[in-house]
Amino acid sequence: MQVLILGCGDMVRHTATTLAAKDHEVIVLDEHRNCASVNIPYPGTSVLPTTGILMEDMRRSDVDNADVFLALSVDDDLNAMAAQIASLIFSVPKVMCHLSDASKCDVYREMGLTIVSSTKTLSDSIIQDVTRLR
Repeated sequence: MQVLILGCGDMVRHTATTLAAKDHEVIVLDEHRNCASVNIPYPGTSVLPTTGILMEDMRRSDVDNADVFLALSVDDDLNAMAAQIASLIFSVPKVMCHLSDASKCDVYREMGLTIVSSTKTLSDSIIQDVTRLR
């Protein structure tokens, strides 16, 4: 399966290397040219430096043939835009969008995007554990 990932932080490093270890072809799109050597030195992954023009970068990454698109950069707005482009313009079968700002999750879900939020997940877990202490 071909997986295209936008971003190159800790979450991407873990996700990309885990998927590549499971024999998926992983392409990482990121603005930092040293992303490959520093963050993702795993065989089966490739890094495509971005130019700053999202549509052009997605086309160069062969998004038309991607089975999965994961918008996992640190920029919520970029993630939401890229996820919408992957889903609506390029018809990628599975698209997931990470948002740090939990207040945006419902809005983008209502637009039809599959949203994941580490902030919301972690906060919900903490709240659940704290309320058990009563």
